[in-house]
Amino acid sequence: MLQRHEARVRGYDAVDLDLGRGTIIFSNNNNTLWTGRVELIGTFLPDTNAWRWWWFGADRPLTRSPLNAVFAAGQSHGIRTLTSAQPAIRGKHEAVQLANLCAALAKSQGVHVVQNADRMTFYGLFNLRSSVIVAGREPSPPPPEPDSSVVHHDSLITVGEPLSPIITTRQPIMSMPPPAYGPLPPVRPPPQKTPISEPTSVPSASDNEVRPPQRALVMPLAKVASTAVITHLPSGFQQALITLDLHVQQGTKARFFVVITALDTEGNLVAVPTPHDLMEAAKDLILEDARQGNGRWRRLTVRLTNRPMGISVHVEVVA
Repeated sequence: MLQRHEARVRGYDAVDLDLGRGTIIFSNNNNTLWTGRVELIGTFLPDTNAWRWWWFGADRPLTRSPLNAVFAAGQSHGIRTLTSAQPAIRGKHEAVQLANLCAALAKSQGVHVVQNADRMTFYGLFNLRSSVIVAGREPSPPPPEPDSSVVHHDSLITVGEPLSPIITTRQPIMSMPPPAYGPLPPVRPPPQKTPISEPTSVPSASDNEVRPPQRALVMPLAKVASTAVITHLPSGFQQALITLDLHVQQGTKARFFVVITALDTEGNLVAVPTPHDLMEAAKDLILEDARQGNGRWRRLTVRLTNRPMGISVHVEVVA
């Protein structure tokens, strides 16, 4: 990979790195040798041997990136250096090795390093998307989506803390698939045991109007779900739908079911395994929402949509 990139830009005397557009141009004597897009891999601080991933810090939105394959590879093979928020890096040489490895895992075209007095910043280089315009006027943003008649709220997930790997200590808890709608016949899954959550106690039903749970209750569940989707689909996704069905029994006893369905970058529907952490987040949401006096809802859906500025969260409830 590195040799091919070196041959591609051999003899360059200028680099135009535009982080606003996410593009880079290598040129020689004002003649363009190669144009591509950049994705931040990480930053190395030599004074403290500290490494910061592209997903680290509260100031960056959690966006779709081919570099998500790095986190997924580290999780799949148990390589803590690729999943730890503070990997042990001993000097510039190891930082360069780590950046090159990440670029290879993400199938990038090369690596570009920006070195300042106190840090080294590594970028993966990728071919331009067809929608990216390097020169001239940028395309207009898409029109806003029409408002839904169902009560909902939207917000963006920002990485307030490092994404931790999802470790499933037991078989993921799944539910029966949701019913089919429209002209398509229902799909019959193969016979299997369908584990469900243990019964949980909830406060007695409130006569108050049913409303979506408060944002502070939904966002922990949305973050865990987005991590599960990104880990399962390292090449990216368009949308994901988390369906939480609540069945109250005998007044204060309840069972709940959680299903994640995602739309990958090629438009294929994918069933994402439900991690145990998501079940715990759903349980906390149900209990606290009931304690706050919300009316009893039967189904809550959380729609995650990949947008240029991050992952938007759209919540709906059905009474």
